Amino acid sequence: MGGPARPPLAITAQPADVTVVVGASATLDVSASEAAVYQWQRLSGTDWVPIAGATQSSLVIQATQQGDDGEYRVTVTAAAGGSTLTSSAAAVHVTPAPLAPAITLSPADLTLVEGQGGSLSVTASGTSITYQWQSSADGSTWADVAAATSATLVLTPVAPGDDGRRFRVVVGNALGTATSTPARLTVTPAPVAPTFSTVPADVTAVAGQGATFVVAVSGAPVPTLAWQSSTDGTTWTDIAGETSTSLVIASVSLSDNGRRLRAQAPNESGTVDTPPATLTVTPAPVA
Repeated sequence: MGGPARPPLAITAQPADVTVVVGASATLDVSASEAAVYQWQRLSGTDWVPIAGATQSSLVIQATQQGDDGEYRVTVTAAAGGSTLTSSAAAVHVTPAPLAPAITLSPADLTLVEGQGGSLSVTASGTSITYQWQSSADGSTWADVAAATSATLVLTPVAPGDDGRRFRVVVGNALGTATSTPARLTVTPAPVAPTFSTVPADVTAVAGQGATFVVAVSGAPVPTLAWQSSTDGTTWTDIAGETSTSLVIASVSLSDNGRRLRAQAPNESGTVDTPPATLTVTPAPVA
């Protein structure tokens, strides 16, 4: 009489998917009853290719590389021979090693006009990094900017009090943090058209004496000044080198009689001229 019947070949535990970081080992296991021979295979295109030397119930891939990412299965053959079963496929996912945060491009200094908005941006590298923008009035004490947790910081319309404020960003992950160099915000006054609060007055002088014309002007940016002269009140010519708020003529002559003089103030908001002042020159007294 023969001995007791051997139980049939069966896979009792299928290999399961595994995820590892590049450089770590990956292990796939199978459990089977009455198995004597194992052969692990890897999917290549549409074909399953045997893996040389992979003939144990466990497949161990040492020091995984990105190229080990893929699908694997195993065939098991009964100890008594003949019968073979194939396991279900299991995936090996090889993920890149996490990178510590690093700043690759810090935010640049920014100049805005009062009432304008703007933005600052940072470029950073690292695995699953977070962002936190900070601000400082003096460059020494820093405070988090509420809800500023992306690579770009949006600045609402700025005020003169924001001039000189510094901004930086801290990026981080489980491996640490990195902090950008600070960016400085410069706030310039909103443009204001030139306005003359003092305009030149008519002057009467004796030939050979001096004559002075004075103006006061405001505006933003501060206007530049140019003094101009005209003999007919229609055609005006710049007086070379005269750009201050005072025009001083050291010595007038009778040919200057009736000459008109005015100041012109331009800035980015426009150009304003003063009303003309008239220079009257009288003859010098005869002894």
